[in-house]
Amino acid sequence: TDGIQFITMFGDYGWGLYLNDGYLAYSNEYSMSQNPISSVAIQENVWTHVKVLVSTAYAGEFFIDNQSAGLIDINKSQIPAGDFGSNDCFQSGDDCDELYIGRMGAGCDCNYFRGMIDDLRIGNNAGNESLWMFPEGEGDSTEDTDSREGQINGASWVMPDGTIINEPLKEWLTH
Repeated sequence: TDGIQFITMFGDYGWGLYLNDGYLAYSNEYSMSQNPISSVAIQENVWTHVKVLVSTAYAGEFFIDNQSAGLIDINKSQIPAGDFGSNDCFQSGDDCDELYIGRMGAGCDCNYFRGMIDDLRIGNNAGNESLWMFPEGEGDSTEDTDSREGQINGASWVMPDGTIINEPLKEWLTH
C-alpha cells in the first residue's frame, strides 16, 4: 500500500481512483497533491472492496467494504475530460481517451497498482456502465460486459488465492 498506485484512470491525467500510501484518492486535477483522499486507509494484504461515488452536483464519497471512508467536497468532485495534456498525447496525435486499469493514464507509464483487481465497475447516472470482470484467465486481452476490448500489458492472471496461473508452465518450459 506504499506510494501512489492507480486502480484506474481515464485519459491523460483525467479522472481516476488510486491508493496514496494506503488511502483511497480521487484523481480530478493535474496536481495529485490537490486530489481528495479518504479518511480511512485500506488493510494491507486483505481482499477489499473500494468505491468512489462522484457527483458534480452533490459532491462525493469514498467507500471501503461498503462503509463510508470520507466525503469529497463539491469543489473537489469535478469530473475532468481526461485531457489535461502531457506532451505525450499532443506529440503522438493520440486521442488520450483510453481507460487505464492498474496504472496511471496515457501521459505517465508509472504508478502501477501492486495487487489484484477484479470486478471493476464504472458508471454514470445515465445508466451507462462498464463492468470488467476478467473471466478469461489467460491471454493478453479482456472484454467488459458490453464487449469493449481491453489489452493487457505487464500483468499476470492469478487464481483466487493469488497463485500466478502461468508460473508452472514457465517452470516447465525453462527446465
